[in-house]
Amino acid sequence: MSYRLLRLVFILVGLACVGSFGKAFYDYFQNQEQLRQGFNIAKWKEGFKPPKVGDVQGHLGSKSDYDILHSLDITENRPKVRENSQNTGPVLPPPVIGEDDLRLLFVQHRAANPKASKAYIQPTDAQATENRAPGDFYAIDEVFQPENKPGLSIQVLAIREREVDLQVVDKPDTRFTLKMPSYKVDSPSVRLVSDSESRGIPKPPPPRETRLVRYNEWEVGTEDLDAMAELDEDQVLAQVSVSPFKDAQGRQGLRISKLQKGSVFSRQGLKGEDVILSVNGFPARDRKEVMDWFREQEGTPRFEVEVLRAGRVRTLSYRMPSR
Repeated sequence: MSYRLLRLVFILVGLACVGSFGKAFYDYFQNQEQLRQGFNIAKWKEGFKPPKVGDVQGHLGSKSDYDILHSLDITENRPKVRENSQNTGPVLPPPVIGEDDLRLLFVQHRAANPKASKAYIQPTDAQATENRAPGDFYAIDEVFQPENKPGLSIQVLAIREREVDLQVVDKPDTRFTLKMPSYKVDSPSVRLVSDSESRGIPKPPPPRETRLVRYNEWEVGTEDLDAMAELDEDQVLAQVSVSPFKDAQGRQGLRISKLQKGSVFSRQGLKGEDVILSVNGFPARDRKEVMDWFREQEGTPRFEVEVLRAGRVRTLSYRMPSR
């Protein structure tokens, strides 16, 4: 008797499970169009009504209605899916910076001392102004901020012969590599000239405007030199303003507090907030003394300017034109 009763219980439980599954399957096909549509939460709220007095079931509706509601995306902000792609995941946002935003123009690679290697990097869309190329040289572990990505700090991780590894500061997953472009010359007239052949070639004339010839070295143009020679003290101060400087380490110099854009001084590689420490060994502590000393240096073929920039001392070299 107990066996028959147990068998009957199992049969009833099985029928209940089959019935529940069948009802859920039926509800799905009845409401599949509604499931595929976005859900307007405002319109759905308008359909809410307070429960009536004596209404035992309340205002919540049937369970099948809430099964449908639970499966809907009520935010209507479903992630976009890549079209014509096997990857059905959401489209990832583009990286904050990459190979297309910067370009590598020149590398000073020193295999014996990698820390002394430097790479000239500039923004891709940067334009040269007043014969001054944008960008700068950077060493390993140095941090810089690209002009086309304000507020973003980039660190130089490694410098190889024709490549540089970069990374956004504090974001290890943003590492990328810049490569120097390759140039191919097809003209048969381009060839190397030996030393013996070069002796008969006249020396090219000096440039009219100052130009960067290599890392921290400029060739001063004839027109720029003439323009500087004609400036009086007031005109010099209108283009570049300096003030005395002294830091905690006792280093003294003249800090550039104002540098007029497009002026002859802006083409000499100087930047605002640079501190001029010395010129050819002459201490730059007093503006008038430096200007008087400079006027006495007519005919000097080369000037070495020691500059404090961003906490580091650099030497800027200037080759004067020969006449």
